[in-house]
Amino acid sequence: MLSVPCLLVLSNSAEPQIYPSAAVRFGYTGGGTAQGIARVNRCGCDPCHVNRTLPTTRLLSNSSHSSFRFRLLRPLAATDRHGSPYAVDDPIGTLTTLTKPPDPRPLPLHNQASDLNSLIPSRRGEEMVLITLVRDYIGRLLQDIPGMKVLILDSGTVSIVSVAYSQSELLKKEVFLVELVDSMSKETMTHLKAVYFLRPTSENIQKLRRQLANPRFGEYHLFFSNILKITQIQVLADSDEQEVVHQVQEFFADFCAIDPYHFTLNMQMNHIYMLPAVVDPPSSHSFCDRAVDGIAAVFLALKRRPVIRYQRTSDIAKRIAQETAKLMYEQESGLFDFRRTEFSPLLLVIDRRDDPVTPLLNQWTYQAMVHELIGIEDNKVDLRNTPKVSKDQQEVVLSSEQDSFFKSNMYENFGDLGMNIKTMVDEFQQITNSNQNIQTIEDMTKFVNNYPEYRKMQGNVSKHVTMVTEMSRIVEERKLMIVSQTEQELACNGGQVAAFEAVTKLLNDETISDVDRLRLVMLYALRYEKESPVQLMQLFNKLASRSAKYKPGLVQFLLKQAGIDKRTGDLYGNRDLLNIARNMARGLKGVENVYTQHQPLLFQTMESIIKGRLRDVDYPFIGNHFQQGRPQDVVIFIVGGTTYEEARTVALHNAANSGTRFILGGSVVLNSKQNNDPRNVFWKMQVPKRPGRGTKDITHKQCCVNQKHGKLLVNIVYARAWYRVATGKRLPATCAADWR
Repeated sequence: MLSVPCLLVLSNSAEPQIYPSAAVRFGYTGGGTAQGIARVNRCGCDPCHVNRTLPTTRLLSNSSHSSFRFRLLRPLAATDRHGSPYAVDDPIGTLTTLTKPPDPRPLPLHNQASDLNSLIPSRRGEEMVLITLVRDYIGRLLQDIPGMKVLILDSGTVSIVSVAYSQSELLKKEVFLVELVDSMSKETMTHLKAVYFLRPTSENIQKLRRQLANPRFGEYHLFFSNILKITQIQVLADSDEQEVVHQVQEFFADFCAIDPYHFTLNMQMNHIYMLPAVVDPPSSHSFCDRAVDGIAAVFLALKRRPVIRYQRTSDIAKRIAQETAKLMYEQESGLFDFRRTEFSPLLLVIDRRDDPVTPLLNQWTYQAMVHELIGIEDNKVDLRNTPKVSKDQQEVVLSSEQDSFFKSNMYENFGDLGMNIKTMVDEFQQITNSNQNIQTIEDMTKFVNNYPEYRKMQGNVSKHVTMVTEMSRIVEERKLMIVSQTEQELACNGGQVAAFEAVTKLLNDETISDVDRLRLVMLYALRYEKESPVQLMQLFNKLASRSAKYKPGLVQFLLKQAGIDKRTGDLYGNRDLLNIARNMARGLKGVENVYTQHQPLLFQTMESIIKGRLRDVDYPFIGNHFQQGRPQDVVIFIVGGTTYEEARTVALHNAANSGTRFILGGSVVLNSKQNNDPRNVFWKMQVPKRPGRGTKDITHKQCCVNQKHGKLLVNIVYARAWYRVATGKRLPATCAADWR
């Protein structure tokens, strides 16, 4: 019989319980108290029977006694994600090295009062969308800690919580204060219980260490949004000298669920994905790690382990797919060992550069249009720069969970939206008129009882009217009806001569904005990159003469990054005979709305998955995990960012109940401004200061990189890399000399 290391848990109120410690990721010892003593021994007992359905949360430490002090017992043999071995800590002299791999089966969590499995449906026919999952996590996190609480978040988890819970809902959970972990006051509030919900980053662990050394609150309950490292747990254990930490848990909500089937990771350094890894290895490494963490959290929340495919032509997509597979199938195989289904879900990792057209287009459906013209960040819209907006409408929330009108109209086109808002305004006016006719005590009582709903409806009407009014002003000011029609023709229809004439006409129009001119030239260049180089050069020259801010080098850079030679999919439907026939049929039939006729490349990818036509040569599998049947759940992660047009495509498909459910995620949520503005992620390279020298600014005279890309803030490594990408040549020595 194999001798299995076991975790023996003793307490005053329960019989000893024996668990195979090799399958327990973390264990703790009590600080010499009788209330909680954990000890690791080698014994000849058989492993106890375990439930193979892993709970969605993991309890790492829990104590109902304020005097409980935990100390970490590290795993006997383990490595972190990057292959670095964990050291073995043997404080009681009873650990020995395993000669066989540990049992990967997940175990029940001792003394855990609640299990989110009871809240999350596991049957395919039931809804299990992202917002519901995150709300369940946060609700359980707050509900199980009675009394007055302060919720402490970081810059990442504040977005995760804010899109799922409103302030009034937090108040109902007895959360009377919300603070950021890096901007906390020093006031002592021992009457409050501190609930930390943080990403498990090194920076957050160090902040926690300093705060535990001088605690301000009576109790500390630590929750992390992803998998903790052994070293991080050790730091926390050693820092709890005053024994104020009551529990440490992992709640796998390390993603921002902005819609039921759409999530983002809000990665600030999104431009890193376009750079070769050798240019900035630390940033590239950090980018991939964050993507892997977010993807892993999604599947842990869904209680699934997927088969993984990636876009063959993208190095960054391949790297993220490989790291994700390594985490799920090797390093944390026990954590992902869920109940097996007939068909495993599919994770498909693709590159934004395979479809550069969709983020460049103006949008005409409500949610996408708001993000395009005004901007949405964590489901909030900033209207402070809007003329004549009231103070209570300077920042509004657009959430399908909290706003029934928005939920019903978020995918409606601009024309239908206007009619629906008019109907809502008419209904509100009828209610207002009825409230003015108060004559009896009964009428007054009815008005007072209905006043909260009346105020809520008033704010809702005002919010949507304000946004539609502002978008109408922008559309008229920038002549977007004319511009967008040409954009849609460039994206959907052929005819190079007519397209060239239309773009030239708009470039000559003084009322067209610079950003719209640049977008038109980009769309033309992507469509006719190989067909009309002479006309393309004419457009470059015209753009350069009329737009000093936007240089033709931006268009050339886009072609270098996302040109026809770099793309995998059939972006314009002119490579495959089936797509050509489909486009011809659509042209003969006509389109219902010329402004919304474009379909993102994602639509074709989804169709290929459903029909089993996604080519293995273009989207290979990772490892030996293949699947022939059609998956029931598909998570598509776009490295470089998603768009709300693509999110709409996914949501409409899922509403049709085709048998395959899609979830869309990405590093950020893009709009055309982020693609076109040289001050934003695509065109700006801001690097940390070099020791003793600061950040260097290449001026127009110092480096001809600026003649191609505008004024960039870069160092010599970036200068060389970007110049090679843009021109295919080496940076001249005269330009590089200033850096020596």
